[in-house]
Amino acid sequence: MGHSQRLHGTWRLLASLACVTLACSLTGRPGLAPAAMPASAEATTPTPTATGLSVTPSPPTSLIDALQAEVEAGEMSYEESLIAGLRLLAGELDLEVALSQTPVELEGTAIVHDAQLYLLRGSDAATQDELDRLLRILIPRPETLLEFSIPATSSSGRGRGVARPSGAEEDCAALWANGFPPGSDAKCFLYKEATVGSSKVHVFYPITTLPKGFTTAYADAAFQAVVDALKKYAGLAVPGRPTVLKNIQVVFSLLPGKTGGMAVTPTEPGHDPCQIILFPLAIEDNEIRKAKVSGGPGGPPASHAAFQQNVAHEVFHCFQIWNFPALSFEATWDVQDWWAESTAEYFSNVVYPTVDNEWRFMETWLSDSGSVPLFEESYENFAFFQYVGNQQGNNGVLSLIDHLTPAAQGDEDAQAVRLASFPGIQALFDGYARDFMDGKIADASKKIFPSAPPLVLPPYQIGISQAGTISLDAAPFTLVRYGLTFAPGHEYKLAATVQAGGGVHTSRPVAVAGAWGDLPASVKPACGPTEYYLVMTTTLAASGPYKIALKVAQGDSIGCDTCLVGTWDLNIPSFAEYSEAPFQEMPGFYQFDAAGGLWRYRFRADGTMRAEFDFFYTYSLHQDGGEFGADIVTNGKIDIDGTGEGTYISDGLSNLAFGLVQDNVSLKDEIYLNGEKLDASVFGSLSAGYGFAKGDTTIYSCDAEAGQLLINVGPQANLPPIQYDRVSTDPNKP
Repeated sequence: MGHSQRLHGTWRLLASLACVTLACSLTGRPGLAPAAMPASAEATTPTPTATGLSVTPSPPTSLIDALQAEVEAGEMSYEESLIAGLRLLAGELDLEVALSQTPVELEGTAIVHDAQLYLLRGSDAATQDELDRLLRILIPRPETLLEFSIPATSSSGRGRGVARPSGAEEDCAALWANGFPPGSDAKCFLYKEATVGSSKVHVFYPITTLPKGFTTAYADAAFQAVVDALKKYAGLAVPGRPTVLKNIQVVFSLLPGKTGGMAVTPTEPGHDPCQIILFPLAIEDNEIRKAKVSGGPGGPPASHAAFQQNVAHEVFHCFQIWNFPALSFEATWDVQDWWAESTAEYFSNVVYPTVDNEWRFMETWLSDSGSVPLFEESYENFAFFQYVGNQQGNNGVLSLIDHLTPAAQGDEDAQAVRLASFPGIQALFDGYARDFMDGKIADASKKIFPSAPPLVLPPYQIGISQAGTISLDAAPFTLVRYGLTFAPGHEYKLAATVQAGGGVHTSRPVAVAGAWGDLPASVKPACGPTEYYLVMTTTLAASGPYKIALKVAQGDSIGCDTCLVGTWDLNIPSFAEYSEAPFQEMPGFYQFDAAGGLWRYRFRADGTMRAEFDFFYTYSLHQDGGEFGADIVTNGKIDIDGTGEGTYISDGLSNLAFGLVQDNVSLKDEIYLNGEKLDASVFGSLSAGYGFAKGDTTIYSCDAEAGQLLINVGPQANLPPIQYDRVSTDPNKP
């Protein structure tokens, strides 16, 4: 045999030795903590259907949601809800009196929008008269404000303001309530102005002090927020047409009393400037938040961070009405809030990436997304549009909105049909669901949303302990996830059949993030329950729910060896003995030099395992030259790095079988021949799964008292077993 043939054969043998058991085939991300599952393995049998699940709804997200809930409960009519909403904003009605539930968000844009729409199309004249009165109180005429204002740069008066006679604050409040009638010489506002691109910006703020912490710093913060937002939104591109940016007027409200909202952006198309009204509650809310919210590097000042992101949110409502006028105004707000409020939240985060004010809706998103379709949510859809933006960019979000325009005069069903025809929507929504489950969605600052481990709602947690059929379904555009818990003691053979609709269903072990695929043909729980997530999504809006039947057949009994459960590290002397064994009949040819690093297995009670490698070993080969020439000394090093996930099953005696779930192990080799480095690639790839005999059975023994595990992957080759030493009886430690 020549030098190259001998070296090639020896190297391949060394590679296979390096990859014993799972070294070259088990990989993956760190395991995630399981979601809440039934406390008992006997929880439910597979026979009940999961169709028609009911989940306790979250509190209303917005002011208009809370009012709509009163209408649905029969407490008031739709017309009465509009009047009540405007009276709340005007401070004529207390929140606690009007609503049985306090909403998460108190923005008033939705109420004003629907009131404006009712003025145009409503049927009750008395309601229209009252709405008109209230709208005149809430929204000053843009063209009159300059008459009642002086530039903030004026040197007259004291400081940045002017001297005011006694009672001036009350006078300005009365003028506001009367719509600032012409002919008065009163001055109620200072104003700042600037031009941003083609947009003129005015910010009007009171000469006298608003309650609860208002200072001119809030006016400066609002002014800067509008400028920041316009600069950012100027870079957006609406598909097929120029982006429209007009003028903006921000006004700090002078209304007396306790207004029940933070901000209002009237949304009638054609209005220029777009007006944003800020109520005292916006300042009070920020005063509460500023101890908790920090602008962070590159963000706005911490004391005004949440306030400024709220202003950027309102500016995007202006952007919506400028660029999508029909879609933004033709339907009532409950039809469009699923995209209008959530894209305003998303783009306000684009303006201020580090503020994270949109996270106030995080809890609602984490819970409601599992049972509530996109079209029945509002602000909390910010995370869906964040995912779309991450995948397709900011202009991709605008493309999706623009795609909805033909449904402008329709209802939510019409918009759902339009969204269903958006190119690639099923793959996009399925990716959104998987990344939610794996905790991979990041906001504009690259901060990861805390969606993993995912919340699986109690009705969607299904315990399986015997044979039967489970009926599972998913409504369109709903991030439906089930938790399947298989009781130990038996094999379960699975077969899923589509019963209705169309969509995607995919699963993974709870402990193995990212390992998505078909439901396994069989599940073999070891010493504890085995848990899987099953995600079902459909974007076929007109077809109704997507339904599958999961048939479960019970197989053979499964053995359990509790000794295996825990964390085990490679015993290096044992590995050295194993690596030298094939060369016993070749004295002096092979020498094990050194080894070190991490080679660890974690056997979990549920029949899954994790492998972790940061390991190397070195060796030397000595071959006499003899009649062929000089001696040959080969020095080699093999590095094994990465993590892996798999399954195992033991008969509780001596047989152990492994299965691959996720592979991400890499091997790197270095070979020197008489000191000269060789190109190891000519000998083939090290990462081809050597040593991992998928489905094959190995021989093992486990001594709980001694804390030793012996695994023999080559008994037929008369190789010795490799020893592993127990590190912990807990597979999650250290």
